[in-house]
Order: sequence, then structure tokens, then C-alpha cells
Amino acid sequence: MKLLLITLIAFINVVALAAPPARTPELKVTNRQFEDGSGSSKQVDAEKKQAIESFITPTGRLQYRIIYQLDQRLQPVSGVYYNAAGRVFQKSAYRLDGSDRIIQEVIYDATDKLVCTKNYIYGV
Repeated sequence: MKLLLITLIAFINVVALAAPPARTPELKVTNRQFEDGSGSSKQVDAEKKQAIESFITPTGRLQYRIIYQLDQRLQPVSGVYYNAAGRVFQKSAYRLDGSDRIIQEVIYDATDKLVCTKNYIYGV
């Protein structure tokens, strides 16, 4: 009986040493607080090339959420906007300049119908 117990313990130790450590995804989290008491929290998952930004009302309730698809430099390529109930209400595609600033946003509704195009101009 002792030999079986010692063998079992040795086997568990060998398996534990041979198993690679569990890899947790590397998330970068940015929290912002706005003057009106509302805020946002953005989680960037570099491995998935995805970011999730949640916007919170001043009373602490979820207002809406954006799931961004990111490029190799972790800059936004597109975003899908979800209301508090989890329904898509907007989709956006982004164009960036050489400084990784959004210079154009093409906005679609939930059915992929073009709504508008926003062009952003930055001062020099």
C-alpha cells in the first residue's frame, strides 16, 4: 500500500512538472472617468487583436459597449456597437493616418446600411 501511494505521488509530481504552465491572456485595461460622472473601461487583448470598451452612465449602469477589431499595431480597424441589451445598433470602419489617429469613420446601421462618413482633421 505504501509503495502504491509513493508511486502515485511520484507520478503526480512528474505530470505536474511536465505540464506547461497555464498561459493567461495579456490584457491591457484603461479606465476613464468623465466630468459628468460617467466613465468607460477598455480592455485590449493583443493576442486576439480585439478590444472591448464599455461605457457606463453616472449611476453605474452599462450604456453601450464597442468591440473593436485591431490591426497588427493594435489600432482599431472596425467597431461593432452594442446597446445595454446586447443588440447591435451601429458598425464603424476606421481609416488612420501615419500617427495612428482616426482620420475617417464610415458608420453603418445594424443592417449594414450606410449612415454617414465622418472625417477628422487634426491641428498641426
